[in-house]
Amino acid sequence: MSILDNFFENKRNDNLFNTCSFLLKAQNIKHSNLHLQSLLMNHINYSSLLAIQDTLSEYRIESIAVRKGGHSYNDFELPFICSIQQVDWPDAAFTIVTNLDNDRIDYLNPLTKRITTITIAQFQSIDKGIIMLINGSKAVDEINLRQNLVKERNEFLFANLPLVLAFISLFSCGWYILTHYAPYQSWIHLSYLLSACIGVFISLLLIRYEFDEDNHLLKQVCGKGSKKVNCKAVISSSHSSLFGISWPTWGGAYFCMLLLVQLLFINNFAFLVVTAFLSFLAVPYVFYSIFIQWRIIKQWCPLCLGIQAVLLFNALIAIHVFSQFTIDYKFYSFQSYSFVITLLIGAFMFSLITALVPMLKSARDSKALERNLRVIKSDENVFNYFLNKSEPLKYPIDNLGIIIGNPAAANEIIKVCNPYCSYCSDMHLKLERLIKNNSNIRLRIIFTVSTEKNDIGRKVVGHFLAIQQKYGNELVHSAFNDWYSSLYKDYETFAGRFVVGSEIDGQEDKIIAMGNWVGSMKIRATPTLFFNGYAFPSEYKVDDLIDVLKK
Repeated sequence: MSILDNFFENKRNDNLFNTCSFLLKAQNIKHSNLHLQSLLMNHINYSSLLAIQDTLSEYRIESIAVRKGGHSYNDFELPFICSIQQVDWPDAAFTIVTNLDNDRIDYLNPLTKRITTITIAQFQSIDKGIIMLINGSKAVDEINLRQNLVKERNEFLFANLPLVLAFISLFSCGWYILTHYAPYQSWIHLSYLLSACIGVFISLLLIRYEFDEDNHLLKQVCGKGSKKVNCKAVISSSHSSLFGISWPTWGGAYFCMLLLVQLLFINNFAFLVVTAFLSFLAVPYVFYSIFIQWRIIKQWCPLCLGIQAVLLFNALIAIHVFSQFTIDYKFYSFQSYSFVITLLIGAFMFSLITALVPMLKSARDSKALERNLRVIKSDENVFNYFLNKSEPLKYPIDNLGIIIGNPAAANEIIKVCNPYCSYCSDMHLKLERLIKNNSNIRLRIIFTVSTEKNDIGRKVVGHFLAIQQKYGNELVHSAFNDWYSSLYKDYETFAGRFVVGSEIDGQEDKIIAMGNWVGSMKIRATPTLFFNGYAFPSEYKVDDLIDVLKK
């Protein structure tokens, strides 16, 4: 996650992450922030206590939520998670109680992210009455921790590269101004550079507010629907656009244009004159915006006022610029090429922003739609409706294939696959994660190979069957994981790890039985899945089944 994304991130999600991260660190469980954030953000109930419970279960931390009722806090084993809400908080927040000492209680403050000590009476006044008990005796470190840490580092560097480059550019530009201009000139260039940066930042906040007004940070800045301070009332009014384009978009293009001009043409006085001229042109908008907020809407937008302040500041600099030179020099400096280039840069930034904003809005809407769809698809009745419409098994499976997972599980997934199929490898990893986190489901693996000598998968399948016959389901489960997780599938290497004897020669009948069943079912593609006697619904993915089985 980039620095800016982290800055804008919803505090509710931040609270869940901080709660889980604090607990994992307290339990000395190694984890990556990237994977932890992914578990929380991708949870179907991402802002709930259930999201925390399911996330902690990924690290084998057992938990159960109970009502406090009339019990004392001393009756519960530390640490425990609960939900609190102060009077001035718009939403409740999760916290971790770490210590109890007489009438004092230590807890993780959701705002400061530090341990805070208050009286039990004070804490009880903000407690919502739900407590999650924690058992970390079986906790384990994160699976694929090293890979996740590398991915986290790479994503962080990639996401923040534009910000780092922008900072280097601004620093270099500022250094050039200070070292190549006289003091009375350097402050002009630095002022325009600084005002352009501030203008770009505020414009980005306004653009973000247009499609993310629920953002916690923006709510704090823009007011929460008060009578006098309300960005929403101003931005959504009929006066908030020009030619159908919102003022934040115009403002973003304007300030991005000024910033690029300062960076690209720092040593060209003609562009400074153009900047000063454009600063004058923007002054009427300042009075227009203030009048609209004051007399018509009768509410104020702090971010809009920030833009007006920057524009007025630029106008004051422009007055100073033009007051320092004679009329002839002003006209001489105002060259047409600098004006045209500046306008072209402005047109480019305007086109870029008008193209990006709808894409950002669409991405946010599609994300919300995807989450709502997951909620619908997680309903067991909806899943069963599509499942019952799927094609049922026409031929009994009897004792075909190899079963991994809980043999007594109520649900069964049949995977028809080929040992050398890359898609089957990907599917196996997903199914492995599914049965690992759910004891009420088993996986039956049926292979498409035959006893013909030219079938390269015959030896591998026979070896799997021999491992099961000689060592049982537990070792064959490990053998499957080893085979499908290997990038290069070499049978000789595999056979050296899982040694069998003459058992491999007696598997022909089982292989033939699987081949006949696959042929009778007319299965042509692998992997093919069945769930509880029906073809797996095409409307669902294996990952969707995780949400269904949780309920």
